[in-house]
Amino acid sequence: MAPQVTKNHFGISEWLVVRMWIVFYISLVVYPCLKAYWPIEQAKLYVAAAENALDKAKQPEDERFQEARKLLEKAREADPSIANTFDYLRVLDQVDPLPLEQLLPALKFLSPSARRSVGYPLADDAMKRKEFEKSYQILSLVSSFEADKKPDERNRLAYGAALAKKDLRLALKEIDLALSDLDKEAPGLLDTKAWVLHELHKDDEALEWIDRAILLFQTGLLKQFNPRFEITKEQLEEFIRSPNSEDDTKSSLTISGVKIEQVANILRELAVYQYHRAEILNSLKQTEKADWAFDWLENRGFNKFSELF
Repeated sequence: MAPQVTKNHFGISEWLVVRMWIVFYISLVVYPCLKAYWPIEQAKLYVAAAENALDKAKQPEDERFQEARKLLEKAREADPSIANTFDYLRVLDQVDPLPLEQLLPALKFLSPSARRSVGYPLADDAMKRKEFEKSYQILSLVSSFEADKKPDERNRLAYGAALAKKDLRLALKEIDLALSDLDKEAPGLLDTKAWVLHELHKDDEALEWIDRAILLFQTGLLKQFNPRFEITKEQLEEFIRSPNSEDDTKSSLTISGVKIEQVANILRELAVYQYHRAEILNSLKQTEKADWAFDWLENRGFNKFSELF
């Protein structure tokens, strides 16, 4: 037999009335929380959308930069407190670079792990914009709180110092410590050592280190060759061959002909090393070899030397 449902004089079951009151009292508690929670979450969504727009933008003139600016404005409108978060500041710094006076004090109050997770992307963004002084200042602050830095962190700091032409003796110490902590040599660290020595005007030593970096890089790349690179091994060998004669400067493959972005990025890294080698040779007044190195870059499609850092 089904339970009997009693009704009040409005014709509504008493159980339904009880449920309505329960929902009402819960809403009294939940609604203020949701009201406070939603604006900051909406602001975070706008910031994430702005970052996504910037990831797709190629140049500051790109319309996506304007889109990112508008999204950041919407984020502030949704919740002004978003402007005090580092996610917002990091994206804003890419759209409208922030002064160090605003960034550094804020970084100091973060925990070491948070300082690394925020500081390194900020330093990388500044470096991409060729704001080498700003990048190095951020790296210095992040690293100054590290009692035992990892090799890659020491390498970042040393290379940042070399690009900014600051604290070069400290940079040399940092890269030497990084190299001593490695089980096996890494081309990127050898290149950093070469570039620090170059900035210290020790170009004879620098040339030895950059040649080691390039040889190690070439050897590793050929060992890792895969048909999925969508270029032949012969093309790769021709492309990466160091310019030790005028014939070595020529290549049938240019960087624009490399279809896979990962492979293109690897070859751009080699181009940075070759550019460093060219500048070191120039400083040593080995003009013919320097010219071969610059021709090597141009024949492979690396015409904007200022982009090779």
